[in-house]
Amino acid sequence: GHNLLRRTILAHYSPRLDGEVVLPPVSQNTWFKYDAGNTTTEENQLTHIRAMPALGVETFWLDAGWYEGGWPNGMGNWVPNAEHFPRGLKPLAEEAHKQGLNFLLWFAPELVNSASRIARDHPEFVLRWEGFQKGDGLFNLGAPAARAWLTDHLSGCIRDWSVDIYRTDFGGQPLLYWQKKDEPDRQGITENHYIAGLYAMWDELHRRHPRLVFDDCAS
Repeated sequence: GHNLLRRTILAHYSPRLDGEVVLPPVSQNTWFKYDAGNTTTEENQLTHIRAMPALGVETFWLDAGWYEGGWPNGMGNWVPNAEHFPRGLKPLAEEAHKQGLNFLLWFAPELVNSASRIARDHPEFVLRWEGFQKGDGLFNLGAPAARAWLTDHLSGCIRDWSVDIYRTDFGGQPLLYWQKKDEPDRQGITENHYIAGLYAMWDELHRRHPRLVFDDCAS
């Protein structure tokens, strides 16, 4: 029975590119070496990219910390740290592709730090309540306008920086945000809309970028 299930998943549900099942690549990142990604720069990452093929690496992985504010305070600032990446992230992708590598980029788009751009410019997109998770909020994917904005933003990042693998992380506790949003006799409505919105966003990103590989993580 277990073997039949595995064969069914492999035959009918496993994602494919060019007819081949997408397999986890041999990847490498330098997150721990550079202070949880906060001291990564264009220069030091290019140095590592050029050394990776000789090690058998297939994918260059840029993890958390590449954005304004760094890890963890920059959650919600999905723009490169201009001091560390003055030309943006495209030069990293170009060098990775030159070396025969894929470019994997880390996001955690559902988490919003209270001091971030999203919290400041679009507070209407954020579910929040005082006294929880140091004032951080949850991006409300159940709101159509919010979801459309985030989809466009992520799609632009993927396009402009030539991202091959979109790694989406999530290290928060969404249930309490959803429950606080709902009235007592409507518990579950926000969660329902949120999860439907999450999958709708992934579907749209896949439609716009049919060769994009999705790498899901939830710490």
